[in-house]
Amino acid sequence: MTITVAASTKYMGVLMRLEDKVAVITGGGSGIGRAVARLFAAEGARVVIFDIDEASTRQTLDLMKGKHPDKASGWTLPVRR
Repeated sequence: MTITVAASTKYMGVLMRLEDKVAVITGGGSGIGRAVARLFAAEGARVVIFDIDEASTRQTLDLMKGKHPDKASGWTLPVRR
């Protein structure tokens, strides 16, 4: 099996495979959602995080602001029945 990867821009040794893309991540305040948000930002994506917990959303954004200050924004959405 051969896997072909599209040409990507490199920035500081990191492939920017998601450059000029927007990723909307639900559950980005913690766990897998947080990890995905950070990875996507590292790959060049503009990340929009949605979560039900405001403190978790802020914590994720704070973690991302150090390395990717212009790549992340977050929203807290109440989910009710």
